[in-house]
Amino acid sequence: MLSQGLDTDSHNGESLDDVLGEIKVSDAHWRVGNYQILEEIGRGGMGVIYRARQRHSRRIVALKRILSYHADSQETLARFRREAEAAASLDHPNILPIYEVSENEEGLPFFSMKFAGGGSLLEAAPALRNEPRRAVALMAKIARAVQYAHVKGILHRDLKPGNVMLDGHGEPLVSDFGLAKWL
Repeated sequence: MLSQGLDTDSHNGESLDDVLGEIKVSDAHWRVGNYQILEEIGRGGMGVIYRARQRHSRRIVALKRILSYHADSQETLARFRREAEAAASLDHPNILPIYEVSENEEGLPFFSMKFAGGGSLLEAAPALRNEPRRAVALMAKIARAVQYAHVKGILHRDLKPGNVMLDGHGEPLVSDFGLAKWL
């Protein structure tokens, strides 16, 4: 019944296979551009983030791609590209670096960035309650990163603990410039 309802949905023309394809891909041989997808590590309303391996350098990265059901939304495509453009234009030790911005075989945008294996500041917050000096040091680094973005003419507009990643050494990396605005 669900399959029949989706197959006949004239509103968006998606089939059950289209929808199920967005849920989760566990095939270790699946590729996006020059990257082998290893696992899904995050998902939002606009895109999905994977841990991936760059084919030739073998570097582990995070790869964000837009969900295919947004392909017809010029506004969402523009927002996704704006996020990649804004973040890629920034070079600061506490801003998550973008390595490549490209399109997949279907013409949908994606970008690769540094894989920050330490989780988010949101996840680390409970432990930081007992380390006020470390918390203050992290906040100072985040503030300097945001100040740098402002000097470069970019307003983040969605700064929150879930959008600050920690690298393998516990250093903060401001990420997710999806709502960024050029000043």
